[in-house]
Amino acid sequence: LGPGEAYRDTKDAQRVGLYKLTVDQLFTNYVRPQENGNRHQVRRMAICDIKNFGLLAVGTPLFDFTAKHCTNEQLDAASHPHEIEQDDSITLNLDWAHSGIGSHSCGPELDAKYHLLLEPFCHSIRLRALAPGELNDSSFFTLG
Repeated sequence: LGPGEAYRDTKDAQRVGLYKLTVDQLFTNYVRPQENGNRHQVRRMAICDIKNFGLLAVGTPLFDFTAKHCTNEQLDAASHPHEIEQDDSITLNLDWAHSGIGSHSCGPELDAKYHLLLEPFCHSIRLRALAPGELNDSSFFTLG
């Protein structure tokens, strides 16, 4: 779902599609730094460097991901956006699912149907290295 961030309770604002974004474009710059930029119900995603070496992730069936130029710890340590320590590496989080984000900080508590409950689950994400020239709009759907 995209092109913007999406969680269980905000996914209706996004559409199924093929989106090409930089890591910087995946980041949502909130006034107070916090977890952000989640992509929800992703079928597959690929991330490549400037030389087109990359990594493909394919969910069975779906997954969530975030990609940032900072670690979660660096994000948590910052009180203001300009304090976020960014680096050249990319922190990629691949998750089975996420809880909704709600608006309890400035509104009602998150509705129970959007909570991520502690329960057994079965899930897999296949990872595949990508060589330069291997990934294009057609191969993205057949690689795995």
